[in-house]
Amino acid sequence: MKRLLLALVVASLLIGGAANASAAHSSTIYISPSFPVVGDLFWFSGCGYTPGGQVTVMADAKDASMSLEFVEPVGLNGCFSGFDQAFVLPPGSDGRWTATTWESGHKEATRNFIVSP
Repeated sequence: MKRLLLALVVASLLIGGAANASAAHSSTIYISPSFPVVGDLFWFSGCGYTPGGQVTVMADAKDASMSLEFVEPVGLNGCFSGFDQAFVLPPGSDGRWTATTWESGHKEATRNFIVSP
């Protein structure tokens, strides 16, 4: 009986810890359009950031041939919309990319995406 009780206590602690860990990190980053093609106008947006703050967005081609970096203001709702920082994907920008957001020097969200030729 003591073993069963101990197992239930450990299981509940593990489940509670996992729930708290996932709730603590909720920042997102999105790419629009979701499946960009060379020549497309594209931009980043996201939510879960400090309202009224700033977020740094970095995007790097996996082959290190290109990179983007800019700072966006975060609205009072905790979201940013980088449409004012839209980019046209130039020839040669096809391939795998990684976009990352940073806030106050901490990595917040990462998204991998593919740019089609």
